[in-house]
Amino acid sequence: MTTATSHPKIKGLELSENLSDAEREALWGNISWLRPKDHVAKLRHFISFEFALTRLLAGWVPACGSYEWKTQIPQRMHEDMQHIRRLRERLRELPGGTAEIAPSPALAKFIAAIGAADSAESFLSAFYFDLKRDLLQGYQNYRDHCDPIFDAPVIYILEGMIPEKQRQLEWAVNLLQHAKFNPELFAQIKRWREFVRHCIKMLGGVANLEPTWNEKALPPSPVREPAGPAPHKPKQDPRFKVLDRFPLNKQEDPVYGTLKDIVYQNATEWQVIDPMCYIFYGIRNMPLDFFIDFSRHIWDECRHSLMGLRRLRELGYDIQDFHWPHYGSRLEALEDYFAELTMAGEACSFTRKKGSIVPFLKFNDPHSAMLPEIDCVDERLHVRFGRKWLPVMFKNNKGDERPLEVIADSTRLRLAQDWTQFEGLSEEEREKIARSFAGFCTTIEFALDFTVYD
Repeated sequence: MTTATSHPKIKGLELSENLSDAEREALWGNISWLRPKDHVAKLRHFISFEFALTRLLAGWVPACGSYEWKTQIPQRMHEDMQHIRRLRERLRELPGGTAEIAPSPALAKFIAAIGAADSAESFLSAFYFDLKRDLLQGYQNYRDHCDPIFDAPVIYILEGMIPEKQRQLEWAVNLLQHAKFNPELFAQIKRWREFVRHCIKMLGGVANLEPTWNEKALPPSPVREPAGPAPHKPKQDPRFKVLDRFPLNKQEDPVYGTLKDIVYQNATEWQVIDPMCYIFYGIRNMPLDFFIDFSRHIWDECRHSLMGLRRLRELGYDIQDFHWPHYGSRLEALEDYFAELTMAGEACSFTRKKGSIVPFLKFNDPHSAMLPEIDCVDERLHVRFGRKWLPVMFKNNKGDERPLEVIADSTRLRLAQDWTQFEGLSEEEREKIARSFAGFCTTIEFALDFTVYD
């Protein structure tokens, strides 16, 4: 008869039979290599820290009063979520690496403290030049501690991440360089960065695997009225003349109703960035994979707006020539907005966008035709995100276990009660249209004439 650790051909397996876990650990002694359990601890910490920072960054996008900032920061969010994804892939390959990751109480308090800045400039300066710079150093130290053979999979991931983190810091320098020419703003930023550095010290450093937090030792914040995260009223770029709706005439939109209106509509997609960032910051009870997908979704909307505005400028227009739709207050109904965006706004856009490609080509404008060509690819992905995550979101946050098709129907029914396209219709007519996807999309569609270029 053999014991659990004996073997007919291998001698010595029984040596570990009666050892406790502590005794086994003691046999390792004081080695310099990183064992799998050490990697698990480090990876879990960095994933938790990065994720908390990325959500905080999203919460500050609505507090940014610059179009360029609103359309560039989400790319950094997407990059950070891709870094998290890569780290998690390695973590899941290790023993004990599949357990749920949650921020420690100390980290949660730290994030709350360093998020309450007095301006976007102050927040982003400390975020990149203190937090992210220290985090980059933490990744570099981790890489340098790795054995080139034992830890090659981790080194491969870190050596892909580190240059991207360095480019983020270079981007932030360019983004914030104007602050040094404003003495009052520069002093404000300096005060906030000193406070954040004290918070980092209290935490034990951003790479500390056992963060600590002593509320009593925290110095008073230099900020009386924080500007973020998730402000009640999102801040907008003063160059944009905003409306609470889409334009209704050529005075508000010089290309209204024409083929070129497709280009303008792409440019307007900046309007969804703030609401989506409210969701990224505020939604609860969603798995990490949702945020990985959603960061891509937000970044895509930024790209769509940027390509639309770039093309408008090439066609001789600029921001001030148009009125722009936007949301004037903080988004509260997070789940409902995600349903409206993916199951109505984006799902209903394909006929118009795809249908504009050939007319643009016939008007010898392949550059403008590229916009809907690219947009349709992304929108298909976004609708898939909606179909994937809406049932999870509604179940986890609203206790609503209805299937996707029922959620989509109810979303259209709700919109049919509110949107102006349904004014003058009876309740019976609204319900009949809303229960038909094609009928609903036809009703809410823009009036466009693709035979008229501009």
